[in-house]
Amino acid sequence: MNTNIFSCNRLDANQHLRSQKVKELIAYCEKCSQEGKVVDIGEVAFKTNLNLMSNTLFSKDLADPSSDSKVELKDVICSIVVEVRKPNLVDFFHILEKIDPQGVNRRATISFGKLFRLFDDLIIEQLEERRRGFSEKCDVLETLLDITEKDPEEMNHNHINSKFTSMDVRFKLDSSGVPAGLAPPSSISAINSSAYFL
Repeated sequence: MNTNIFSCNRLDANQHLRSQKVKELIAYCEKCSQEGKVVDIGEVAFKTNLNLMSNTLFSKDLADPSSDSKVELKDVICSIVVEVRKPNLVDFFHILEKIDPQGVNRRATISFGKLFRLFDDLIIEQLEERRRGFSEKCDVLETLLDITEKDPEEMNHNHINSKFTSMDVRFKLDSSGVPAGLAPPSSISAINSSAYFL
């Protein structure tokens, strides 16, 4: 399935979207330069990377690089990454799992819930477009929805949510400069399985 989703042909079909996002970033920086405004490189880079990824996944921008508004998704992903990186007693003493003495799993579950609601909204929106016959997209979600239609046993709504969550959190771990391998194993596996517990 991953070969189909991330094939060269599939990614090349959205190359124009990625080029457009980079052009928008350059145009925004030029505009700020002309107006004498300070550019928050970290925020603009995050929004551009988020839009590059979201266009590949959903053919849609999730952040406006020219806006000063905060991106809720960034806060949610950052809170998940913070929890995933924390040393957790449960990783060493599995008997404490039900107690969750540090509250790491509780806080991570709340953040995952917010992330799943965001992805649910995007999935429902694209399903509505498909029902109305407006969906001519060539993105990852469209591919997953095609697989769901053909074989509901292989892929369902929870699987899609879990895949997107895994991609987003790993993207944040990778782009933050700290290898995903440094995160506790139980937290990384929670990324893939937490869709089934919410």
